[in-house]
Amino acid sequence: MGAGSRPCTPTRCPLLSAVIPGYDELPSNENGDEAAFMARYEAAIELANLVQTGLVIDATENDGWSPE
Repeated sequence: MGAGSRPCTPTRCPLLSAVIPGYDELPSNENGDEAAFMARYEAAIELANLVQTGLVIDATENDGWSPE
């Protein structure tokens, strides 16, 4: 993938569009590339937060970890 391109351009990736609301509506230009990057970045952060929360809940419920 070259500089300035995003996954599945120009038709957009159906998976990314299903996971990231509005991803398939972003323009196919430099501004759209930046917006697509930020959308993927924010989605990755949200997913990491969900995974981390699940791991902490699981560990505390199973006496595997204590924040104290």
